[in-house]
Amino acid sequence: MEEAPFTETSKRLTIFTRERGKISVLAKGVNSPKSSIFSLTQPGIEGAYRFKPGQSFAYIREGVLLKDHSPLRKTYPEIVATSLFLEIVTKSLEDGQKNDRLYDLLAKTLDVLEEGYRTILLNAFLIKALSFLGYRPRFIGKPEENQGKGGFFDPKSGIIEYGMVSGSGKYIQETDILYLKEILYTSLDQLKAARCNEKLLSTLLIQMFYIHLEVRQFHCFDLVASL
Repeated sequence: MEEAPFTETSKRLTIFTRERGKISVLAKGVNSPKSSIFSLTQPGIEGAYRFKPGQSFAYIREGVLLKDHSPLRKTYPEIVATSLFLEIVTKSLEDGQKNDRLYDLLAKTLDVLEEGYRTILLNAFLIKALSFLGYRPRFIGKPEENQGKGGFFDPKSGIIEYGMVSGSGKYIQETDILYLKEILYTSLDQLKAARCNEKLLSTLLIQMFYIHLEVRQFHCFDLVASL
């Protein structure tokens, strides 16, 4: 998920595991030429680890690389998108916090991202992650009674309301509302392109993270939003 220098030859890693949630570990000697665990310390890879307890941190004793996700490190859109997905999960969880559904969502997102970055993948990840963290947006009203009108998306309340001509939040078109409902319930590998204001919806969903999870900023979001 995340790496930082610890000593000249060691790194401190943030790892997201199904069994133990988000944890911090040390990779001793990983920067030495003969390190056997270097490939297990790169952000975005999937591995199976064995840890050795330490006084302040656990240490990576050994491990097996399961997926290196090498296509995600070849082109700029996939590089910055991967960094954003990892940053979102890292900043949304406390140390030791488990979330199996978020773990599976991240793993699936990285798999699909290997086929190329699309804004719809980002938005689907955002709305599903919010749901798995307990902040699923609430849709109020019925589209059949909307008569083609849009509605308002209020990140603070998490309410998306059909047929409003004024209200809290940001006005969005009916196509935007239908798009959000579609991506919420559609598998990531079944997403289909749609005509809507995807950039605006990305911003509104990100604002929900900032408000409800008290995250100050996702540094990679501006880079991804400019793609």
